[in-house]
Amino acid sequence: MNLFRILTEEEKKEFRQWARDNYIPLDRISPVWHPEVQDECIKINLEKIKGEFDVILRTPVELTDEWMEGMAQVEIDELKDNNL
Repeated sequence: MNLFRILTEEEKKEFRQWARDNYIPLDRISPVWHPEVQDECIKINLEKIKGEFDVILRTPVELTDEWMEGMAQVEIDELKDNNL
């Protein structure tokens, strides 16, 4: 059972942009936000963490897009599991 409405591709872009414009990295991600917004917030957090990780190491460590997407998916899956 899906508690959120299905979005058009244009609406998905708008929801993700809303997250980019309004979400503060590493703040709480509300379970009442649409999953598109939650997913984008997770990506924002991973980008923030990656940037801090690179600074801490002070080396040109490159985290691939595949790694970032995998980490985002783990977070998304955990968020969905916790909201059941």
